[in-house]
Amino acid sequence: MPKLTITSGQKTFLDNIDGDLEKAFAEGVQVSPTTAYLDPTPRYATLPAAHKTAVKNSFRQVVAALLVRYAGLTTTVNYTKAGGGSGTLTFTNGILTGST
Repeated sequence: MPKLTITSGQKTFLDNIDGDLEKAFAEGVQVSPTTAYLDPTPRYATLPAAHKTAVKNSFRQVVAALLVRYAGLTTTVNYTKAGGGSGTLTFTNGILTGST
């Protein structure tokens, strides 16, 4: 069976999420500065570097599969700006491509 093929833009996206995965596994995820959403991964901080890389690579593989499956998908998110007003974020293939 051939390997999953991704574009160079998708590779850049996967390369750029390394720090975010590290932070999510080590520190957890929150919705706001005061609302926890996902707890840190148990014992992640004590894993050897090679094991941490293997964990992050597993998630990169899942994200790569999703990027390929939904290639060409464009999503626009409307949001309220701090201090008033509103704006939009546009994502294409999971990558931010525009904002107002």
